[in-house]
Amino acid sequence: MDSHLSVAEALTQAARQIRIRPDLEETLTSIAVATVDSLSDIDHAGISVSPRRGTLEPRAWTADFVRDLDQLQEALSEGPAVEALSATDVVVVDDLTTDTRWANYTPQAVRYGVRAQMSLRLVFGGEVLGCLNLYSTQQTVIDPLIVPMVRLFAVHASLAVERAQREHELTDMVATRKAIGQAVGLIMERYQVDEERAYQFLVRYARGRGVNLRQVADELITGTNEKYAITAEDTSASLERPAPQPAKRVKRASRPL
Repeated sequence: MDSHLSVAEALTQAARQIRIRPDLEETLTSIAVATVDSLSDIDHAGISVSPRRGTLEPRAWTADFVRDLDQLQEALSEGPAVEALSATDVVVVDDLTTDTRWANYTPQAVRYGVRAQMSLRLVFGGEVLGCLNLYSTQQTVIDPLIVPMVRLFAVHASLAVERAQREHELTDMVATRKAIGQAVGLIMERYQVDEERAYQFLVRYARGRGVNLRQVADELITGTNEKYAITAEDTSASLERPAPQPAKRVKRASRPL
């Protein structure tokens, strides 16, 4: 009963962190720590996100070796986390010294002192977001009864990652609209055309280069800023130069008559 109460409290705390902490790393770290504190079989935890299909990017860890092992699985393209991303959503490895599934990863994990490991896929709305990776350095067997509780922590981690992605997308959308608006304004001023013609010009130019509008807009804004920066530097330099002094007139001695 005490264990379940501890898990419930930890999950409540994790939910609170998702709501009040804007920083993804801080939120995921709090979830990783709560997972370790609540489950006696687990000594360390890490959370990696998957920004591209099949990739792993460590974002939270309770010890440096956890980050190293998450990165190692990404580099080797093998290990429990990689399998959890692509094949089985939950991968449990008891006694790594006898496991033969990952010939390159397992010996290195054993050298770090890992005796057992569990990886769970993070999913939201059918989209794979990353992995929750749990490590035991004390026991060679992870109790299968903790899997349902670990899933609850994985759900909280998934919510945190999904929220961060959504906020990033919204921020990027606003920045894109602002950049395109600025670029349209620059074209209107430069070529003395209305807003619609300026926008269509930008669209045709982007399409001709095979790039998106945001990239073309950013390049136009950057080029304009650099141009005016150079002009401003030249103007400043000219103001700092001392003004030329008028030539002194030499008074000639008058000849005697």
